[in-house]
Amino acid sequence: MKIRWIDTSCFEIETDQGKRIVTDPYIDECSSSPVSSDDIGAMDYILISHTHFDHISQLDKYFDLYRPKILTGPLNGISLLRNLDLSGQCLYGMENGETLDFGDTRFLRLSGKHSIPGRKSRHLVRESDVIGEFKETFSLPDKYLSLMSEGFYEFSNYLIETADNTRLLLWGGGVTHEQAEKARGLHPDIILMQIPSNPPSMIAEFVRTCGASYVIPHHHDTYYGSRDVAAMISGIAEEISSLSPWVKTIDPVPGHWYNFSKQLQEG
Repeated sequence: MKIRWIDTSCFEIETDQGKRIVTDPYIDECSSSPVSSDDIGAMDYILISHTHFDHISQLDKYFDLYRPKILTGPLNGISLLRNLDLSGQCLYGMENGETLDFGDTRFLRLSGKHSIPGRKSRHLVRESDVIGEFKETFSLPDKYLSLMSEGFYEFSNYLIETADNTRLLLWGGGVTHEQAEKARGLHPDIILMQIPSNPPSMIAEFVRTCGASYVIPHHHDTYYGSRDVAAMISGIAEEISSLSPWVKTIDPVPGHWYNFSKQLQEG
């Protein structure tokens, strides 16, 4: 398996069987992305965690080019179908705990919870207030604004299992106790782990609960310019190692390929 982190929550994954997976395609609008959307070729699957603009901005383009299978939650699937005029034949709105086996690759969806960086009492904030802040901060087309509410309400995490039994867990949103229980005992070879809004101690406990071997952080673009990201990831790695000494945390270089064959190597 080959993996490269593009930026935000966008990863490009190529299995040993030649199947290509892209997660949360947000590339050209991302100022820190090292590649353009044209640098990513044909794909078989797109995994959508939720319908915020920084997770779906290239979905239209890739749908037109490649007609991949698009996996998401059931509510997000309906919203994407209506607002982006996608094909219902390509969309798979997966329920919590549902598994889809396409022969070459198998996907398990686990529902999650979106988190809002910087809000200690975010669960008490009305949706209209949050969307109002986003509208003031970003100049978004109406089609993306109309997807904001569903993006906060429904969040999808995925366990990807390839034909050679490599297991990759894509996890975003929160890592609270109730979320960690959903991932208990999955034993992925690799977790692609969102780190903003999640305390290092809770990330470490989540990693131990699910039984991972490698951790690759993502979505830390939130902290660029405001924190020493390398030091932050190093601190998270120390917390993880203190609970699970066998787990290795990788600080990914955007746009750089990593080869995985039960261990990670730079490509």
